[in-house]
Amino acid sequence: MRDFWDDPTIEGTVSRLYEDDPLGPCGVFFDVVVGDSVHAGTYSVRATDGAVMSADFPCPDDYDAGLSPTLTLEQAQAIAERFLLEHYPPFAQGVWQRLPEYMIRNDWQYGFAWYPVLNAYGVLGPFDVRVEVDGVTGQVRRFLRPRERITGPTVPQVTMEQARQVAVLHCCYDPALVPFTEVRLELIEDKGSTQTLKWTFWQQPDLPDDPWFRCAISVNAVTGEFWQHEYPLGGGIGPKAPPNPNRYRRHGPRVRSGPGAPRQVETPDYTDLRIEGGRAWCRMAAFHVFGAEARVEDGEVRVRARGHEVLGAQVGARRLAGGWWLPLRRTARALGWQVDWLPATKEAPLMPSMERAAATPRRSTPSAR
Repeated sequence: MRDFWDDPTIEGTVSRLYEDDPLGPCGVFFDVVVGDSVHAGTYSVRATDGAVMSADFPCPDDYDAGLSPTLTLEQAQAIAERFLLEHYPPFAQGVWQRLPEYMIRNDWQYGFAWYPVLNAYGVLGPFDVRVEVDGVTGQVRRFLRPRERITGPTVPQVTMEQARQVAVLHCCYDPALVPFTEVRLELIEDKGSTQTLKWTFWQQPDLPDDPWFRCAISVNAVTGEFWQHEYPLGGGIGPKAPPNPNRYRRHGPRVRSGPGAPRQVETPDYTDLRIEGGRAWCRMAAFHVFGAEARVEDGEVRVRARGHEVLGAQVGARRLAGGWWLPLRRTARALGWQVDWLPATKEAPLMPSMERAAATPRRSTPSAR
């Protein structure tokens, strides 16, 4: 704290010691409360090196409805950048890309975020640095320092044009009518701490009225495979523009809820299957979607459900496009679950129980092993 403010007189109270984000190797932190009038606030301090990872400063909680900021975006950004130059030295040493303007202003405050540009390919890092500025008083309300962890690939093997050819087959809206408005090459980290390099293409069908209504399609920048959809808040693409006529013609194999099992949210980015050598492989996250606890701990895949635990090494987990993949039938059986295969629809109904639903006859096919 004293180094952060360059003030040896600061006194604070440690309120707790905690481990942040048990799903990933984020570290151990102290919560520190500083009560003096100059540097008052609540801070999160990393235990390993004393770095201030976040800071929340006392500011007015709210203003009258409809109040507009007195500061312009440029003035608020100058305050945010000055704060970072004084308290986060890496900001002055690297290249950073700011979020678009429409994502910064929120009523009377400005929320700035910059992503580090990792190399000459323009790859954006997985974690951003953030500063929130009160647009009325000019006070800094919050600071969030990014994690420094980079474990994934940072050199694309697929060009933007090659990725675009994949994106136009899967994007939400007809790309001839709703062109891509933004393209990013970014390294992202999932809940299992797996980092993936991807091209992301954004569509905004309601510009300029509603720039926040946007859909994205991601393509793995190493393998060139379709990777993920990202929908607007509330789900679905909405009646903003004609949908992509190509998207609904492509139905690959997938895992879904079996008869008698609770209906789950099944999205392509988690429930797609890979069929290799007569065996169906699914993402580790698919088991989380269907009610299991799935995570990576100390580099080992672990899936737990109702007293059963399956280690990735036991079933032959592999790290492929988009993270960790598991053999579907072998992992399901180890959990005490049942899985079938419907060749007509290329679907694998999954039931978190060994009790087979009478409505689903057994199919003997190697594709769901």
